[in-house]
Amino acid sequence: MANVTAIVRRTNVSLSQPRFSIKVRPAATININNAVTNAKAADMATGTIKGRATAGTGDPEDLTPAQARSVMAVPASDPAGITGADAITNIVSLTSAEYSAISPSPSTLYIITGGMSVGIYLGSTAIAAAAFSPAPLTLDALPQSGLIAEWRFTEGSGTTVADQKSTYPINLTTALAPQNVTWQSYGVSLASGGIETPSIVGSRTIVLLYRTPEEQSGFLMAGPVASNAGPLLVGASPSVVATEINHIGQLRGVAPIAARESDGAVARRLASDGWRVHFRELAAGTNGAIAFGTRRASTLNRVGTMEIAACVVYNRTLSAAERNDIYAVMRDVSAARGIPIDTRDCATQASGIFIGGQSNADGRALISGLSAPDQARTYTKTKIILNDSSGTKSSFADLDLGLAGNHTVASGTTQFGPEIPIANQWEDNKSENFYIVKAAHGGTYLAPRSVTGASISWSTDEPKTVAGFWHGLLNTWWRAATDLQQAGIGLNLDAFIWYQGEQDSILTAAAGIYGVQLEQLIDNFDLYSGVVADKVFIVRIRDTAPPDPTGYATVRAAQAAVVATINAGTPGRATLVDVDSYGMGDSVHLNATGMQSLGAYLYGQIYP
Repeated sequence: MANVTAIVRRTNVSLSQPRFSIKVRPAATININNAVTNAKAADMATGTIKGRATAGTGDPEDLTPAQARSVMAVPASDPAGITGADAITNIVSLTSAEYSAISPSPSTLYIITGGMSVGIYLGSTAIAAAAFSPAPLTLDALPQSGLIAEWRFTEGSGTTVADQKSTYPINLTTALAPQNVTWQSYGVSLASGGIETPSIVGSRTIVLLYRTPEEQSGFLMAGPVASNAGPLLVGASPSVVATEINHIGQLRGVAPIAARESDGAVARRLASDGWRVHFRELAAGTNGAIAFGTRRASTLNRVGTMEIAACVVYNRTLSAAERNDIYAVMRDVSAARGIPIDTRDCATQASGIFIGGQSNADGRALISGLSAPDQARTYTKTKIILNDSSGTKSSFADLDLGLAGNHTVASGTTQFGPEIPIANQWEDNKSENFYIVKAAHGGTYLAPRSVTGASISWSTDEPKTVAGFWHGLLNTWWRAATDLQQAGIGLNLDAFIWYQGEQDSILTAAAGIYGVQLEQLIDNFDLYSGVVADKVFIVRIRDTAPPDPTGYATVRAAQAAVVATINAGTPGRATLVDVDSYGMGDSVHLNATGMQSLGAYLYGQIYP
């Protein structure tokens, strides 16, 4: 037998026998490489691994999967740590809107894309998120099918604007003098001047990247159709050709221009400010020249100030998807030239809300019911724009409690609405500016005026005239958002708040169509405004003793049903606000305490 050397602790005894010897070393340990096999180690339970979960140094332990994850700092939601029932069974790629509309499966890995970001979710648990910045699009990325003319206005000087299709270069001296064209870093500007293209064969869709300040007068475009027809700016009441289809790309995307169907009048979106893309689809392919800022071959109807950065012409109609694609191109082009058309590209981002409806939205709570400190408040961060039917105000003002015409239409010197308690919360908790857009008027209906007794209406069925409050509501929003856009501020619409319905409840016919009218109002605001509010709040009329109990119950039920419909399409977007327990000044209107309760609730829901 070979000699074996053993090391024994705490002894100095040395023994020697014929067949073996033991050499003793004090305070030593056995140190034999590769001597202990798996078979010789202690038995382990199934599904465990060797490690140590107990704090401090000590013996090895058999760790469960949960202990192993904890030791390795791997969350249970991490795919690297998923086993057994938690295993991923499916991987799905969705947009953020599609993801929000489903109930996520806990065993599905979701890759969510939206805007300029991507997120990874295991079921409803977020695992990772990242922003990305793709290379900016250029005009080379425009849809090419049917593109017959393309002017980029990047020459910077001279009298010619090249056509990238090499067919229709623009001679800046063609329009009748004075042309009054000046080259700018973004393109050209016109001062009561004009630009006229050569005669183009087969124009069907004209896409123009341009800006005009508010309420200009003159032809935005004239021709190529006969009689110089085209989008015409006439102060606060511009018009489009009734047989043509017009869209505006601005703020957050492409939206149709709301105008009177019979004659194209009151196309007020054209009267607001800010850089934008105008999509003008002619009724048919048409031959002829196109004039910008003037009537063709004339010095009449010239726009006082107009700026142009790009224009393209197609010989066909465009699909909605193609309009969106062109908007994406123009968005990147405009941002690169320092003239953003999309509020997301503005240097400053700001939070804002829209408040609309009748007397409670306008405000009948007494200022005298506020605390002395609240009555004496000075608002340094909150800005407001207030309109009712006309929508003619275009600039924000500092919120000023008690100033006539500042925050309440009826009696701003003595009354207030939900804007005041919401602003109080903002001023106490936030450091940046806050913007409130408000369109409210007491005694108004959602039922159209065709319903007997519905004398003042917010209905989207109303003709697009000053008498129709719906169009004033839209115009209020456009002017507010584009006013900030032109100042380099991107207004994010965090909430659309609607408080109205008491008036409709007193007419059986009006109450019966309230749900349809309310749903149309919100759908049309989403469609025409150029934005989609993140959240919608419908403040339900109070359960009280009304003149018509049946009509009141019908309106209350309709308000709840509309919220349910919105949430069926976008889960969690809409909230029904119950004010039954809030303080009242009379049978209809909230008092100061009730209005403060409403404002505090709304603020907490919008900005949790």
